[in-house]
Amino acid sequence: MKVNISPGVGIIKIFKALNYEPWFALAEYVDNSIASYFLTKDQIRKINPNYILKINIDINPVDSSITITDNAGGIDRSKYEYAFRAAEIPDDTTGLNEFGMGMKTASSWLANKWTIITTAFGEQIERTIQFNVNEVVENNIQELIAKESSVNENSHYTIIKLEDLTANSPVHRDLNKIKKHLASIHRKFILNEGVKIFVNDELLEYKGQEILVAPRWNNEGGEKIEWKIDIDTSFGSGKHVKGFVALLSTMSTSVYNGFSLFRRGRVIEGSGDDLFRPKQLCGQVGSHQFKRVFGELELKGFNVDFTKGKFNGDKDFDELLDVLQDHCDSNDFPLLRQ
Repeated sequence: MKVNISPGVGIIKIFKALNYEPWFALAEYVDNSIASYFLTKDQIRKINPNYILKINIDINPVDSSITITDNAGGIDRSKYEYAFRAAEIPDDTTGLNEFGMGMKTASSWLANKWTIITTAFGEQIERTIQFNVNEVVENNIQELIAKESSVNENSHYTIIKLEDLTANSPVHRDLNKIKKHLASIHRKFILNEGVKIFVNDELLEYKGQEILVAPRWNNEGGEKIEWKIDIDTSFGSGKHVKGFVALLSTMSTSVYNGFSLFRRGRVIEGSGDDLFRPKQLCGQVGSHQFKRVFGELELKGFNVDFTKGKFNGDKDFDELLDVLQDHCDSNDFPLLRQ
């Protein structure tokens, strides 16, 4: 099968210079797996009622390889060419893979060679394609050949093998940070959808933080209060925020204090230890407020960059912080003063 990978071949050579982090690159594969899972889970469960999504990421710095395997719906024939074209925007941009960049960007950033083996649920063909970044760019290759073989129509999986890793690829000391970030970025899918993500055979888990339960600071013998405010409000031009702001039961200086900002159920900013800590809500660095305030906020109407590592729009965030401060500093429930 011939696969047309043009236009956009020329842009591939600049992917290696992107300001990425290894966990954001690997998160792109998880995003694609989850998106495929949501498209096909109902069909798959008709023949396998116990079906759950499993994603395995095997990082092997010694062999200079990374392998990502999933049992999602696979890449079907109608989407196959699109999957290998750089900057090809999908028809549906409401999901996790909205920019048409993720797999191509991450693979070219991490490796010089990558192989993808996939079969889509309901099809009887497994397709294998190899992508050599240097050869494609230097020779301006416009087509690749996908090898096809027969499989059971109820099979469904994708295997991505990255080889000849670039200097961007993770080393052994990055593994713990990668695990923490991926568990944090995809926590809602792990907790609410039962998605299982493994990194080097370790199942990723996410545990939420305990919220302070205590009387008001100016009434120490009074009723104990859970210091949490639920947020669900619209503001500005088509903006919406939903989630919570709360106080940690135990003060934290750099790990648990701060905010995680979500879009479409996935953390964009504030994963792992790199939480979002605006002075307007968190106060001065080192203060009790800084060590106590945390929260999770799902944002709608905000734009993100194509690496899905940050939100765009300073003015939008100024509006957001004003709204949150109004909610958190009222006389009825003075969370920030507490």
